[in-house]
Amino acid sequence: MPTHIRAILTVIVLIVTGAAYALREVIGLQSSPLLIFGLGVGMAISLWLFPEPRKEKPTRR
Repeated sequence: MPTHIRAILTVIVLIVTGAAYALREVIGLQSSPLLIFGLGVGMAISLWLFPEPRKEKPTRR
């Protein structure tokens, strides 16, 4: 995945995480604020940490 797409996805994930964190009472989430924050940051880090799977070319024999 190109770097600029990863950066855009990271920003989107962090914005959604911030919105869920700020609006958790309004939307009825009774979970821990640290859980919401941790999951969002974990998703953003995983975009950069784990490589994208690629198809292997078949080898000729």
